[in-house]
Amino acid sequence: MRLLKMLVVLSLIAVALSSASLKNDFRAFAETGCTVQGRFLGYWQEHGGLAQFGYPLSEALNDQSSLNSKVYLTQYFERAVFELHPENQPPNDVQLSLLGMQSYQQKYPQGASNQRTSSDQPYYFAQSGKTLGGKFRAYWEAHGGLDVQGYPISDEFSEIAADGKSYQVQYFERAVFEYHPEYAGSGYEVLLSQLGSTHYAARVGTINLHALDMVSPDEGWAVGDKGAILHYQAKRWFLAARAGGNLDTVSLGTKDEGWAGGSLSNLVHYHDGQWQEDKDVHFFTSQVKMISANQAWAVAIGDRGGPAYYSDGTWQFQHYYLDLPISLAGRIDMLSDNEGWIVDYSAFSHYSGTGKWTRVQSLGPRASVLPIFHGIKLISNVDGWAVGGSNTPGTSGSYSVIYHYDGNSWQPVPDNFPVFLNNVDGVAGDNLWAVGGLGVIIHYDGQHWMQYPSPTKSALNGIKMTSANEGWAVGDAGTILHYQNGVWSAYNF
Repeated sequence: MRLLKMLVVLSLIAVALSSASLKNDFRAFAETGCTVQGRFLGYWQEHGGLAQFGYPLSEALNDQSSLNSKVYLTQYFERAVFELHPENQPPNDVQLSLLGMQSYQQKYPQGASNQRTSSDQPYYFAQSGKTLGGKFRAYWEAHGGLDVQGYPISDEFSEIAADGKSYQVQYFERAVFEYHPEYAGSGYEVLLSQLGSTHYAARVGTINLHALDMVSPDEGWAVGDKGAILHYQAKRWFLAARAGGNLDTVSLGTKDEGWAGGSLSNLVHYHDGQWQEDKDVHFFTSQVKMISANQAWAVAIGDRGGPAYYSDGTWQFQHYYLDLPISLAGRIDMLSDNEGWIVDYSAFSHYSGTGKWTRVQSLGPRASVLPIFHGIKLISNVDGWAVGGSNTPGTSGSYSVIYHYDGNSWQPVPDNFPVFLNNVDGVAGDNLWAVGGLGVIIHYDGQHWMQYPSPTKSALNGIKMTSANEGWAVGDAGTILHYQNGVWSAYNF
């Protein structure tokens, strides 16, 4: 597929120009759902565009360089990673990450074997001790040379590519050239490896994802460690922004209004197409739940732990108890602006539109064997579920805890699984899902909870069903699962 796409690169350029919306210094690519703007767009256009760099895979975001650990405005493309260096004057303010060098050092720490020096119009680089010639030299000189490709860091050698075939390649600081004699005369004898795609997938694959929310089957958001915010659009997930601190919760009231936060991160507001930290909010939160575009509840943790209400652009605390443990914060779900529940540690508190939360049910004195709840889902005012886990007394093991609300009280159900459950969701009382440690997925059919086939062993932390037949789950190590046609399958970046 990759070769086929390269063969029709000219037609793809035409498609990109016709399908991309261009306004001043802004271009949106329908193919990946991402946008390129400002200096990054200028550099992309001036140095080869789609043929040289491929499509954008992420939005521009502040990211830490794997080379020097400094933070730069960064954008990922299929064949390159752009970094903005405002300390330099244009055109040197945009620099490409040294993906070719990183890939070469990872694959060949002792240097690639069977290298040969080109004898076709060779040019020797004393800086790297390597020689460039033939088709590779012609491509290098015609496509930006040193500024775009960097120095050659290997001579030519044979390498097995992702398609299982062997190609003659040469590594450069910022790229890898592949020679394809089968395309002789077409202009595509030299193709660039998609180092940007490989680097991007590895980068996202290290992020633990903690929560997600979908505004429709076609659009959603997920959040995780290091302030990562992922966007689902154009049928793909991609990095859209980064905030300060780890993010544990996200909720959207509409497709244009949302909040995210965490136990080590201030609340971040989504408005006018951007995520921005709210400088006026000074509390951490275990969960936020939007009711509408202008209304939301959050369970705040810290010295002033308790529920906080958002209305007309302002967050206000609603103190109903002050002994909420900082490390064992509550989870919240709202049916409407006058009906909701919070479960924290081993107690349930109810909101019925009176302006006050009331603790209505406790499960007993605090002890290590009592449940720790991680998720709550309300189906109606007489049907709700809370899930979590507890340690097995006298062992290092753990087991699930599931409670059901029948309109009168919260009671445990006998179904049990050997992991903590982290979240629960569903669209009907006889069709619910919960996820937890070790990739466990369980399903409720109206009678019993039963374990369901899972494609991962990574801990699953969040789940959101968009219908009875479709949903998403997220977890550790960049794990994203998609449910369709009765099967959970892994999403690959």
